[in-house]
Amino acid sequence: MLNQKITGKLIDLSLIFGFFFTPLLFFTQTHDQFELPKIIFLVLLAAPLLVLELGEKKIPKNHPLTLLLLIFFLTQAIACLPAVSLSWITSLGGDYENFAGLFTLLTYLIWYFLFMRVLNPKRIEKVFYFISLTAFFSSLHAIAQHYQFDFIQWNPESVNATREFAAMGNPNFLSAYIAMSIPLFLTLSFRNQPEETQTKSIFSPSYILVLLVAAAFLFLGTAKGQLSLHLDPNNGFSFAARTIGLFCLSLFCIHASRLQLLPVRIFTITVLILGLLSTASRGGFLGAVIGAAVWLLLAFRDQEWKENLYQRWALVSKVQLGASSVILGLLLLVFGWSFIQRLFESAIHASRSLATSRLHIWRPALEIVKTNPFFGVGLDTFKIAFPFYSGIEFNQIDGLFMSSRMAHNELLQIAATSGLVGLAAYLALLAAFALTWFKAYQAAGAHGRWFLIALLSCSVAYQIQNLFSFGVAAINFVWFFLLAAVATFHKTSQNAESPAKLAFLSFYFHKLMVCFLLVLVIFFPVRRLAADIAYGRGDVYSGAIKNPDSQTTKEALTYYSDTEIHYLNRALQLFPWDVKYNLYTGQAYEQRARLDSTKPDWFLNALFYYQKAVQMSPANAYYYNDEGRVYSALSAYSDQYKEKAEQAYGQSVHFSPASPYFILNWMTSLEKIGKTEEARKETQKAFDSDPTFSAKILSQMAFEKYQAGDKADAFRYVNLAAQGNTLSAEAYYCRGIIYLSEKDKKKALNDFLYVQSLHPDPFKNSSVQHLDELIQESQK
Repeated sequence: MLNQKITGKLIDLSLIFGFFFTPLLFFTQTHDQFELPKIIFLVLLAAPLLVLELGEKKIPKNHPLTLLLLIFFLTQAIACLPAVSLSWITSLGGDYENFAGLFTLLTYLIWYFLFMRVLNPKRIEKVFYFISLTAFFSSLHAIAQHYQFDFIQWNPESVNATREFAAMGNPNFLSAYIAMSIPLFLTLSFRNQPEETQTKSIFSPSYILVLLVAAAFLFLGTAKGQLSLHLDPNNGFSFAARTIGLFCLSLFCIHASRLQLLPVRIFTITVLILGLLSTASRGGFLGAVIGAAVWLLLAFRDQEWKENLYQRWALVSKVQLGASSVILGLLLLVFGWSFIQRLFESAIHASRSLATSRLHIWRPALEIVKTNPFFGVGLDTFKIAFPFYSGIEFNQIDGLFMSSRMAHNELLQIAATSGLVGLAAYLALLAAFALTWFKAYQAAGAHGRWFLIALLSCSVAYQIQNLFSFGVAAINFVWFFLLAAVATFHKTSQNAESPAKLAFLSFYFHKLMVCFLLVLVIFFPVRRLAADIAYGRGDVYSGAIKNPDSQTTKEALTYYSDTEIHYLNRALQLFPWDVKYNLYTGQAYEQRARLDSTKPDWFLNALFYYQKAVQMSPANAYYYNDEGRVYSALSAYSDQYKEKAEQAYGQSVHFSPASPYFILNWMTSLEKIGKTEEARKETQKAFDSDPTFSAKILSQMAFEKYQAGDKADAFRYVNLAAQGNTLSAEAYYCRGIIYLSEKDKKKALNDFLYVQSLHPDPFKNSSVQHLDELIQESQK
């Protein structure tokens, strides 16, 4: 009996921790601070439940949803095979930053089976509560971010100042989570319950103290809070303050929610809406609206609840209601004004909005599906395949060196990476989910129907937002819970048989599989986490090398480089199966070679790791470009590398045929081996693709050549840039700088005056700086 109680508490705590902490978790010691820690947390949290599974002598009867989910998993496993995937090792572990490979899907599948084992209506209600509470906390975090109160001083270049993301890493992910939580909160708040206890006060002295302590410690957990008290920002102190503050705030919120007061509900839904608006995410907003609409449509079918709502509504003071509506309207108008403007602009110019936000990704995704219709290009390899199909349109909008991580549409993503076979399996799963829900709803009592309404509405919100975005750990975890919860209600309504005792062979097969999963979930995640911590530390030193201050000596830079290489080699020792660790180690050695170019050994080490990255991901244009760059550097020591550089650059153009950067790199290597006519054709091809980018790239090449002492090539490249695009401010500005450096002030002045006549934009032409001063200097 005692063991059963302990087991029950362990299960409850695992569920609570999973749903409460996963969306709130970020870990600054790793390089990837959001997705990787969340996935590893879920994996390690599943381990104790798998240990309990070893003691089970019976297993739940298979449900049709389970069978279809296993079929879907099989299609994703097929998409990881070397004969199918562009990078099978990426498909297994997931592309860095996405981590959406087979291992992550296996983690969700393990949790699905654990849910099927432990879920019941009482636990489902607890999950609803903690998802709602986490969404509330995440919304508060987003609101605090809006006013520059955050736990971390994020790099301004890596975040959008007008779109908040809390601990989710991206505004779209936060909006999706809030959208999914709203139907769950509505169900907890407005289903038929005992009358509100108006006599109890939410602000009793003890809980006022708890709230004040929570606010104080959360404030101290922010960099702004510590600086306001003249404290040095400290990670250890910040973590302790955040932990105490979150604990106290949780106590107060749990206390407030138990009172079932209408003002508490209104305040909570207001915070959720403000959190949603702070993300300025149109897909998440649409998901929230449609999910809430489905909830209202189904809820109003309950006549008893509708009458009860009308009775409560009649008791509400119209003066208070009017005042509350005005305050809420002002809050939404002031706080959500940027989002309202963005939404209005999107509605008025819908086609333009889609073209600049999604169509430039969806069109290449469709081409990937057409070219690879059966099994796709491989699980989580969309980013690798995309440059081959994207053309120049995507780079003109998102940046020259960018490749889309995902299709930003779940159905397109599945079709592109696992083919129409994978898409068919997923659509069959969705159809089975809808049918299962309908059967469970038809057979359920009043209490069960309320939960099923929430489950369907939450699922609709998830699917709608996924038409414009993609799932990550925090929201995918909820999706697999929704699948298991609907299956649980369906089994209950069908009076499904109790778990069956396993036959002898099945018993040992079941134990063997559980042991295998236990080893897998304990061994790989811990090593991957440790590897990413090592990489994160190495990256700090890399940043110090790239952006040294004026006081940094050469000896200090050498020390930074040695330390960076040490940490990256450590990352590789811990987890050699991640392509990016090999790539970054190659970059570290190449960086070291720039500091010490007396011998080619550092370049050869860089080449070794770049070649390993290419072997692991043989269709990645960027990796071939890195390889070509090192071969080009090695050609200064031996001419034998010139042809190898040309071959590597040619491969990068093959896999990204519209990139002016790759094309012009190939052009330079063609010139070095005497293929001048081919080089001329590639130059023209680059300008045909995008004259603006091509002129900027050639101007940058000219600067680099001039700094290296190669004046002839510098003038040749900058003249090519100016001839290829006569409206390029960068080309003429670069040539003017070089002329001025060569003391040819007359030619420099002509170029600077021409640049001035083009009226360069400080955002589009950021490299054009101090033009007036340069004109004055040229006139002396």
